Amino acid sequence: MIEVSRKSGREMTPFQMEPCYLDTAQLNAILVSFPAESVETIDLNVTFDDGTSEQAHYERKAVEIQ
Repeated sequence: MIEVSRKSGREMTPFQMEPCYLDTAQLNAILVSFPAESVETIDLNVTFDDGTSEQAHYERKAVEIQ
């Protein structure tokens, strides 16, 4: 399961993943867009099938594609 928050301190919400595209160079790249100025930070929590999880925090400038 992947959960995401677009602003630090906000509640994490589930992120619905697309299936893996096995015939592409990036099987499971995540590309999303949000309204301008609606993202301050990105916090991610990924929970794996075995119950372990990984967290990550990104500032807007680090992940913004213009």
